[in-house]
Amino acid sequence: MRSRSQRPGPRGRGAALLEFTLSLPILLFLLGGIFDLGFYLQAYADVQSAVRDACRSASTVTDADIPADGLEIEEAARGQTLAFLEASGLHCGDGCTVLADWFYDEPLDYWMLSVNVHYPHTPILGVLPALRNGINAQFSTVTVEQN
Repeated sequence: MRSRSQRPGPRGRGAALLEFTLSLPILLFLLGGIFDLGFYLQAYADVQSAVRDACRSASTVTDADIPADGLEIEEAARGQTLAFLEASGLHCGDGCTVLADWFYDEPLDYWMLSVNVHYPHTPILGVLPALRNGINAQFSTVTVEQN
């Protein structure tokens, strides 16, 4: 026969409930951080792909097509970057900047296109404050004559 001290009583159930309520906020905090980090990495990959693809496609011009000031190529790179961001579900609104720079490097004798994007990423839950700085992406490519 069991004595009173060996039988589980209501105190054991109360302790488990207390431990669960103390650990639940920590678990939710970790889960929120995982979600925020996942969404940040998704947006980061989309922004990097947008910059890379726009820079590559805008830089494939022949020497005969290169304008004197390069504004057409810069505008094409900006437009393609914005279009890719929109297609990825990232709407480039307030705070989003897309800069394209087309220049000639005289000592090395080549044209270069550089595209820079700052996308203001807002965390969903705000658990990881380091993700509030936004996403910066930069890609440069050298233009080689296409025959």
